[in-house]
Amino acid sequence: MWVQFMLVSCLHITIMACVSIRLQSLNQGDEMSKLKDKGCYVWSGDEFILEKEDKRYQEYQEHKDKHGFSLDELWNLDISIALFVLPRLAKFKEKVHGHPAKITEQEWNRILDKMIWSFTQIVNEEIDDMTEDDAAKLTEGLVLFGKYFLKLWL
Repeated sequence: MWVQFMLVSCLHITIMACVSIRLQSLNQGDEMSKLKDKGCYVWSGDEFILEKEDKRYQEYQEHKDKHGFSLDELWNLDISIALFVLPRLAKFKEKVHGHPAKITEQEWNRILDKMIWSFTQIVNEEIDDMTEDDAAKLTEGLVLFGKYFLKLWL
């Protein structure tokens, strides 16, 4: 129960503390590919481009090679987490053949939809100018994600 509370608290604080999201696109297109081909380190969030000559380039590349993620993912960790969770949560909903005890399959599908909606809003930069109702809906989806985190298995 304590772990669940901590996860919900951390997610809530992380997401609600985000004031400005600058994610332009999940696919930056030909220009970004050309830069990567030239050996530039490209961060997709703000079209940040770190050239090989930059002293941070080697550090970021080494960290990614050693730990499986780049330090730039920490700049907007909320987006990095949402980008990881959203496609997996959507596929999970598509593949799941059961539900947690004490709730029905319909309730489980509604809960998953709320989680997916919340992460979609984060990925699509939809949280800056939310109405109070949408902000409450976003929070509800994230709280449900924390509450049912240990139930996300097939």
